[in-house]
Amino acid sequence: MNYYDRKIRELEDRIISLEGEVKRLKPKRTRFEPPNMTELINYISENDLQVDAYAFKDFYESKNWMVGKNKMKDWKAAVRNWSRGNKSETQPKRRLQEI
Repeated sequence: MNYYDRKIRELEDRIISLEGEVKRLKPKRTRFEPPNMTELINYISENDLQVDAYAFKDFYESKNWMVGKNKMKDWKAAVRNWSRGNKSETQPKRRLQEI
């Protein structure tokens, strides 16, 4: 084995070592837990969102916290999206004028 082969082998070993270190340090995704009512109300009030916490929780409880065919991953994002949907409902709707 010549000098370059040894250096290549050392670098390959170092890469394997670093890949293992990255996997070890990478944060593990936690399992989804639905919010309790206190967490939900606090999040809504802290972010000044226009969401009925009880309606939100009842809706997703009835769907077993599923979004389509997938288990919900981030309830906070769902609350923000729910809020965006409600804003369009609170604004007056334009009527088409007859020509």
